[in-house]
Amino acid sequence: MPIWRGNFLQDKEQKTPRTFRYARLFVTQYCEKLTAKAALRSFRTGLFNKGVDMLNIQIFGKSKCFDTKKAERYFKERRIKYQLIDIAKYGMSKGEYQSVKNAVGGMENLMDEKSKEYENQYIQYLADKTDVEERLLENPTMFKTPIVRNGKKATIGYQPDVWAEWKG
Repeated sequence: MPIWRGNFLQDKEQKTPRTFRYARLFVTQYCEKLTAKAALRSFRTGLFNKGVDMLNIQIFGKSKCFDTKKAERYFKERRIKYQLIDIAKYGMSKGEYQSVKNAVGGMENLMDEKSKEYENQYIQYLADKTDVEERLLENPTMFKTPIVRNGKKATIGYQPDVWAEWKG
């Protein structure tokens, strides 16, 4: 007959609490490098059910963009934590821009040629790519949205198939 002792459910015959036994099982099967205390902590916080890998999702988008809202809804429905950054208000740092540019395959994929700002800045007439990049960082409304970033990986637009691969 199990009895409660503090936060643990413990059998009378056995001295180890049941949750600790499950945590030890978790350590032996999934993450042998963790210590027993770390495994117990991850078991209690729910990482046992969710998997050890956590996603670090950033969504760069415009507040009125429908694809950005769809991307937000995608992560909300799957209970994946994300950080929404209004690109028109806050922009993107150079480091974030370089990371996204490398993941996506170039600056041309990031620019929205249909935007009004693209036409107002006369980007198509600029010859030097560094000038184009400077204008893009100065006027972040020229980015295609949403830009969804997970560490070094990034996508442009609504791409739930790629995001599902990130989740594993």
